[in-house]
Amino acid sequence: MEEECKKNKFILIVTCGLKPSRNSFANFLNKSDAKVIKKVFIATLVLLNDLHFLDFVKLFVDGTDAIVRASRNNKITPKDVERLKLMNKWNLLHNNTPKSINRTIKGLEEKFEFYKNDEEMCKTINSILKRINLYNTNIFSKLDIYTKILNEREIGSVSISFPEACWMKTKKGIYDFAFNLQEIMTENHIILTGMLLTQSNDWKTIKDVLKNIYETIDLFIEMQREFGERRNYSEIRKRIREHILIADSGYFSTENLYYLFINKINALVMPKKLSEDHNNSLRRENGYEKKKKKVNKKRFHKS
Repeated sequence: MEEECKKNKFILIVTCGLKPSRNSFANFLNKSDAKVIKKVFIATLVLLNDLHFLDFVKLFVDGTDAIVRASRNNKITPKDVERLKLMNKWNLLHNNTPKSINRTIKGLEEKFEFYKNDEEMCKTINSILKRINLYNTNIFSKLDIYTKILNEREIGSVSISFPEACWMKTKKGIYDFAFNLQEIMTENHIILTGMLLTQSNDWKTIKDVLKNIYETIDLFIEMQREFGERRNYSEIRKRIREHILIADSGYFSTENLYYLFINKINALVMPKKLSEDHNNSLRRENGYEKKKKKVNKKRFHKS
């Protein structure tokens, strides 16, 4: 975004030549109310609607992974939680300053000497020393959040920076902490809305997607009434009632299809078998081998 604000001529027109830095964007995202940010986004929809650019006949939904920063190595485990409690009991948590960290290391060395005949305690102290930056007052203050998520999800670790993020397979084929970013786009390539979910796949996301669409439309009409030029509220509501939701085979699940059916939502969701055949056809056309299915073979011994 920072780079685009420097070189994109269309954006420069909108920003009147201003070139906000990365820190400006970071401060805006970190210190702003989420509802305020959403209203700023919807203000662009009001402008597009006034220009007759919005169309709600078809809405396309798709999800992707939004990897959290430094997630794979920036994690906390149940053992880390217990060690944080121990460090707090020993009054050895630091506040991230060099002086405070040195005090913590010195204190741990004294504890190591005291427990030198206790093999388990020595292992614990050595483990703490290897990740000394983890044992600070700021992380300890969020201990209840980490503990709650670890217990609720029954998982081995959570991201320190974004504990709500889930462990999921990314587009690169590796597993990492990420959010499930859902985006809804109109047929003329305008993003209507989006959201971050903590589900690792799209099997149960349609309910949340539709709820977000309706909430966005309500807010959009409210802002259109206050700031916009057009008064096409009834047309917008009619279009949303009659829209067709289009999704790929990742959304082809019993939960999603049932929710669409009971709410009488028009939708086109590609069946998984059709998607597999289509993808294999494209692979053949481009000279790639057919994708092989992973089959878990069970061996049975004859009696």
